[in-house]
Formats: sequence, C-alpha cells, structure tokens
Amino acid sequence: MAESDFQQGMSHADAIKQDQKDSFLEDESAISRFKNSFYNLSKRPDWDGYLSLSEANYWYRNGNGQPLYVSSEKIDLSQISLADIKNSGGIVQLLVPSVVARNSLKFPESGEVYGQIQITIEDENTGKVLLGRRSDRYLDTYNFEMHDWDSLKNIGRNILTLLGNLVAWSGDKYKIYTYGYGYVARKK
Repeated sequence: MAESDFQQGMSHADAIKQDQKDSFLEDESAISRFKNSFYNLSKRPDWDGYLSLSEANYWYRNGNGQPLYVSSEKIDLSQISLADIKNSGGIVQLLVPSVVARNSLKFPESGEVYGQIQITIEDENTGKVLLGRRSDRYLDTYNFEMHDWDSLKNIGRNILTLLGNLVAWSGDKYKIYTYGYGYVARKK
C-alpha cells in the first residue's frame, strides 16, 4: 500500500483494500528488498504479537532502531484495575511489584519490557482498555532513560533501569506500537 494510506491499527480488511500488488516496486532491487522483508517477518520478535524481555533486549542490540508492534491483549495487565487507571490519570507504571499468595514480590511480566504506559478506559463494564496513544497507538520507547533522582517514586525505577541496561548492554532505542485492546480487572 502507499505509505499515505497506512494507518496504525487499521483492520486487515482495510489494509487489503489498499493493496497495490507490486505496482510500487520500481526495479529488481526494490522487488528483492520487498521479498527479503516479507520472508523474514516470522523471524521478528513481534511476529506473535508478544514481546518478552529477552526478545526486547535482542531487538535493542540487533534491530537497528526499527519499531516493533505488539498485541494489547498479550500485555500482562493483571496487576492493574480500572481504579488504578482513574487514579493515575491514565498513565500507569507497570513496573510495580505486588505481593502474591506466597508473600513474595512478583513484578508484572510486562513491566520489565514496557515500564510506564498510557491506558484509556474504553468500556468500564468489561474492563476493555486501549493501550498507548489513540492517534497512532504508540506505546513506549524501549530505552534505558533515567528519570529525576530527586523524586522518591523514581529511585526504585531508576535502579531497576540501571540493572536492565547492564543486561541489555548497548544498542539502539526503538519505539513500540500496539494494536487491539487489553482488559483489566474492574475491581482490585
């Protein structure tokens, strides 16, 4: 499709309507690049819509700053409720430990990858939420950015970010976009 026809989060049916077949491929080099990209899609860490910490770190080191696309329903929102979203103004920190049944600390799996994200409530009755910005579904940038050390709430976050950077080592930051919807608990 033409770049101007693309919209983040568009349905598959709408994308098919924009199909230009191979009319946009100008020469053999363009055809070769297209085929290479197409045949390597299944090797991308976001192929299944899920992004693990090891996949995120791999892409940081090897993805050359190219964005990834994840399914909202595959992001662990189990530690978040509608009240949390309302109380936070829609900006939720996923890297917050919770006490589980065995009285051990457990970090939400998604927090290790995403940290802080924007969440908009779509339906309070079902807990349906939209993750990221509504306009383009931008969710987060995978990087190891430090926040203000003077703020008490950022000290733990910054320490975990430093530790994460030691594991990921060096690489290129990249944007993560999302599609679909997630669901959170109506009560917590």
